[in-house]
Amino acid sequence: MQTDNNDLAGLDGALAPEELEKLASAVEGVADIEVDLREDGLPHLRIWLDGTVPPEEVGERIRHAVATARTHTGAMPGPTRRRVGLGRTLGEILAADEVNTPPAHFAPEIAEPEEARPSLALIAVEETAGGISVRAADSNGGIAFSPVEDPRSLNQAVVSAVARLRQERPLPRLAGVEVRDVSGEPVLTVVLGFADGRRAVGAALVNGGMPFTLGQAVWEAIGSSD
Repeated sequence: MQTDNNDLAGLDGALAPEELEKLASAVEGVADIEVDLREDGLPHLRIWLDGTVPPEEVGERIRHAVATARTHTGAMPGPTRRRVGLGRTLGEILAADEVNTPPAHFAPEIAEPEEARPSLALIAVEETAGGISVRAADSNGGIAFSPVEDPRSLNQAVVSAVARLRQERPLPRLAGVEVRDVSGEPVLTVVLGFADGRRAVGAALVNGGMPFTLGQAVWEAIGSSD
């Protein structure tokens, strides 16, 4: 919040502008301040508040600091309150100036929250009266199914379920899958083939069941092709 402030007692030239700026800058609640002289020689203050202290209290603290400095320098004290601009007080001037914004270097930076990317949460091989199917689910609550038409096509059913979950159309085919030891850790790698001729590779550490590990590798492969 910014205010052009002329409601401070003692701003009649008794204090040098640099002294006045130093006094006002030390007041709690003041973010920044500019002091210059008008044509009549009186100081002119432009104050930015940081919002931690009510405007009325900031005004009282500045007036008190100025009055104390005048006393210490031996200057004759001026009136305790001086109204200008239709008799408004400093607090009223500050409260009325809510539309102004602080300088850019005092404006807080607000980072927009990043949208969380979903991840694969579940691969389940389910057997019902209608047959066997693969169910895939992600961390955002999405669910997709793919039938297992032949026990030998279980891996392709996992690929199809994950592809449906990731809204990949047409469904890619499983071009290859293998498990190798990498630095002493088993790693499953898949190669997917897409209808437009593209190929994508994905890999996952074998930390759990093979259907879920395969699903993770397929998830990564589809993601790398986006």
